[in-house]
Amino acid sequence: MQAYEFVVIGAGIAGASAAYQLAKLGSTVIFERESQPGYHTTGRSAAVFSEIYGNATIRGLTVGSRQFFASPPTGFCEYPLWKQRRSMMIARSDQLAKLKCAYNAWVKLVPSRG
Repeated sequence: MQAYEFVVIGAGIAGASAAYQLAKLGSTVIFERESQPGYHTTGRSAAVFSEIYGNATIRGLTVGSRQFFASPPTGFCEYPLWKQRRSMMIARSDQLAKLKCAYNAWVKLVPSRG
């Protein structure tokens, strides 16, 4: 079995970037659960700021970072970090109860959006 100096879990945009930089310093391996790098989470988390996406920990981190993305420190960047876009959740009639339950949980997390 080969030994590595660095082990990176996940080959999304953050994991792949970290592994790239670490590889300059020593032998590095990436472990990925998906069938290909960046398959699942990279597109969603990099393309959409959603305070209702993910588990409770992810949602809490997203809610906590809202102010930074809305008003980054002066001089941090030349362009806005985000552009507000509307989204819509769709459910079949047999999924409405589950959608309503999720909505009630989302409003508790982000009351200003309810």
